[in-house]
Amino acid sequence: MRFVSLLSLFLIFLPLTFFGQLDGFLSSQNAAQSGNHIDLNWSIALGNTCIGTTVERSINDRPFAEIYGIGGICGSPDREEVYRYRDENLTESGNYVYRLSFGNLGFILLPVFFVEVWEAGLAVYPNAGERSHTLRVENFSGDYEVEIYHTSGALMFSQKIRGQRETSIPSSSWQTGIYVIIFRSANSVVNQKFAIYR
Repeated sequence: MRFVSLLSLFLIFLPLTFFGQLDGFLSSQNAAQSGNHIDLNWSIALGNTCIGTTVERSINDRPFAEIYGIGGICGSPDREEVYRYRDENLTESGNYVYRLSFGNLGFILLPVFFVEVWEAGLAVYPNAGERSHTLRVENFSGDYEVEIYHTSGALMFSQKIRGQRETSIPSSSWQTGIYVIIFRSANSVVNQKFAIYR
């Protein structure tokens, strides 16, 4: 089973890049990790409307493809309209870029996410707003041991864990770089790499 970890959120574009006649059209917009998903949220400001909205996605610089659509009139002449979409189909590691298109008015590009898909049922991901990480184990029960090394060979974390699916990792002092996690149980040893961006 695949497990998805959003290792970092970083900007390749400006935080928002607008194309077309969208000045003042949106009152808010953002994209954020929520567990193993990426949530897109946007609000069409009071008095603005368009004919249809589409959410498109590009992975690893491939052409954008539509993943969600809203037909008919979007927005409202007398109130702000809030819209949400959750992308649960994170199928491969790499850069995920989202484009919101609003009929013939134009589109916006949201910030770039770097997503890593883990095949072995474990992942390390950052905690929002904190300089710490969480280790999560899927499809496994029982005791195990975890060690995390920097690629320089320095041991950064070591702990024996009794049946917990999630464990907090105090990583506030860790620098940008590649780290290796070694997972050991009675029946298996799994090595995975992950990245930290500061």
